Parts: sequence; C-alpha cells; structure tokens
Amino acid sequence: MAMSDVLFELLNVTQLTGGVVRLRNITTKIHPGVTAVLGPSGAGKTTLLNLLVGYEKPTSGEVRQNVSATHKLPYFWVPFDLGLWKQHKVIEHLTVLGVNEQKAGEWLKEFDLEEQAAQKASTLSQGQASRLAVARALASEAPLLIFDEPLVHVGPKRMPHYWTVITHYLKERKASLIFSTHDPIIAASFADHGLFLDEGTVQGSGAMDDVLMQVEGGGQNAP
Repeated sequence: MAMSDVLFELLNVTQLTGGVVRLRNITTKIHPGVTAVLGPSGAGKTTLLNLLVGYEKPTSGEVRQNVSATHKLPYFWVPFDLGLWKQHKVIEHLTVLGVNEQKAGEWLKEFDLEEQAAQKASTLSQGQASRLAVARALASEAPLLIFDEPLVHVGPKRMPHYWTVITHYLKERKASLIFSTHDPIIAASFADHGLFLDEGTVQGSGAMDDVLMQVEGGGQNAP
C-alpha cells in the first residue's frame, strides 16, 4: 500500500443530521499510524468515522482521502453496529473474504471464537460479536483499519490479549488504524496520535500524549 503522510484531511466539515449539528467546522488531518478519536458519548466520533469511509457525506466542507492501494481492500471498516451478517455462520464471516478455513480457524482461535465457528452470528453475545467483527477485519489483510469503539463489549480480563493481536497485525503488515473510544486509558496504551472531540468540535489533536495532557490539564484546546 502506498500512503502519503496524510490519510485523511477534513476541511471545514459540518455535519447535520435531522437538524442536529453532529460536527461543526472540523478542519484536521489524520496521519498514518494509530490514531484514537476520543470524546464522550455524543461528541461526534461515530459521525467522523462515517464520513471518513464515505458512509455519510458532509453537509458542508470536504473530506479528502489520500489513501491509494493495490490491495483488494484499501481499508476495512467496523461500524458501531459491527456490520455482521446475522444469518451467516461465524467462520463464514472470514471465508467469504477468501480466507481458507484453516487460516480462518486460526483467527477465530486468537479471538476465542473457535467453539462458535459453526454458530450463526445472531446467536453470539455482544462480546463475541465484537470479537468476530475485529477478527474479520484482520483476516481481510487490509492496510488500513477503521474501528468504531472496537471490543467495547469485551471484558477487561482478555482485552489486553486482543489488543496485542491487533498491534501485532499492524506491525507485521505496516498497517494503520483509526479507532474511536471514550476510554483514555485504551487511547494512551495503543495510539500514536489523538483527536479529541466534544460537542462536535475538535478540542485537541496531535501526539497522543500531548492530547491527553491538553484534555486532562485543561490546556488551551481542552474542553
């Protein structure tokens, strides 16, 4: 995958949904690496990711995508509702991407889903469904992953393992990740860059440590 030094650029982006302002005059850049989009519920995180992947179009302004790829999928998106196919078996979520059953089984094992391989997605718990959505994304071998609140329903005991799997994938494939989260600990642990939203506006952006200092310390750009 060939990537410039900017994956996405948003220029004066405003997004209205049903007359409600979701994002207001956003101008920012997202660079290669791991970027966490932080903010409380209702801050505009999901709307921002939806705009990046083209699921939504901005009411005004422009979203520029600077991603070029020879890979079959330039990016893989895991939306907030996970996007699973409820009537398909768990393993089919991976094999439909062209992954052979052996490799699919290895991915399911990494996310503790091997015993659910023959189950339909509709029978999974929320935690299992979250893990399947991430496993499918990694199995795609996409060079850019975009996750909306990944593993949000997963318990804390196994969470570090799943993030280790994600991190290994990123390093092995030299891939990038953009993910939203309301948890600054997860952001601090895994992200290089941060983008903090509140009430639809950017309150901090840059290196992850700097963004967290701004937010926690009440700096110039903090809410």
